[in-house]
Amino acid sequence: MFRRERWSEQQASKTRKYFDNWARQGLRCVWGSRDYDADAARWYRAPGIMAERLDPWLSAGARILDVGCGTGLSGQDLIRAGHQVSGIDLSAAMAEKARLRGYREVRVGDATDIEWPEPFECVLCVGLVGDWIPASQLLPRLSRALLPGGILALTVAQWSGQARKTRAWLGANRFQIKEHHRALGFRKPFHHRQRYDFLIAQSAPTIMTWETR
Repeated sequence: MFRRERWSEQQASKTRKYFDNWARQGLRCVWGSRDYDADAARWYRAPGIMAERLDPWLSAGARILDVGCGTGLSGQDLIRAGHQVSGIDLSAAMAEKARLRGYREVRVGDATDIEWPEPFECVLCVGLVGDWIPASQLLPRLSRALLPGGILALTVAQWSGQARKTRAWLGANRFQIKEHHRALGFRKPFHHRQRYDFLIAQSAPTIMTWETR
């Protein structure tokens, strides 16, 4: 079950260092790989699955915010499809790689503290809900970056116990779930072959105000 009931500054600091090192050095002790992308190419399926399922729901050239963008694995196929993808990530080393992939703008910062001058047609978040941050703390922040009637696309790790809470929050805040798909987010040789809920939801056409406790 999910253990992180609150995402704290201390956790953010540790996570930042972890992903900075991973982006630069890879998991050499495990596979002798060069960097995060080399590792992810072997085992991380979730970004590609989400991009494939999300694209049909987007208008041509949609403005997308990729929250927790990492090195840009989720956005790369969407950029090739003609969409305009920006991102935010805790790790400066990861963010730099996303810029090289063609992201229009990438900011270094915490996913729970998103400040963007203009809302987006789509907010994308792969690998954060349940893996790192609880739904109740993250979802209100994602929603504030979204245009009324916009698309929220996210994964939820099933092992975390956050999937039901995520669906309940979406329903209570006038989101309509357009697609709910379950699939393995990882492949061998990675040992934790956990399944993910892939959720694509559309917000109400009017803006609501959320409070985060």
